[in-house]
Amino acid sequence: MKSVRWIVSYILVASLGLWLAFAVSMKFMAPAHSQDAPSNGDLPAEFMKEVESTQVPPAGGTTPPPAATTPPPAAAETQVPLQVVGILWDVRTPRAMIRDPDGAVFVVTKNSKVGRSEGFVATIREGEVVVVETKYEDGKAFKEPRVMELKK
Repeated sequence: MKSVRWIVSYILVASLGLWLAFAVSMKFMAPAHSQDAPSNGDLPAEFMKEVESTQVPPAGGTTPPPAATTPPPAAAETQVPLQVVGILWDVRTPRAMIRDPDGAVFVVTKNSKVGRSEGFVATIREGEVVVVETKYEDGKAFKEPRVMELKK
């Protein structure tokens, strides 16, 4: 009879502990939600502040090198767009897989250089990669963000 009480009390304490752990974990877990990009191509003002404050990474900077052996080509200059084929965004270091027109796939992270127009990856979000390129017009340089969406 004594062993039955031990078994019942063990099951009761274990189930209470599991329910407590579940309740605590649900408090700290937030459901994933998508960030909708504006349809007209403009980015929100708070994001533009982040883009303007982001510095172009130095040529020999501290950013990790891309996983591919060669850098992605400049698609903006040739009018052939790069295509986002995969995004790993809900991790410490978000990564995106970008395919060039030749079919080569490159893995990029934030601040990876992309293209010839001093472009770099500003941010990687769920379903999209934002590339900021420096354009020159009348001797003035300005940053132009370009949102590349993941095609489903």
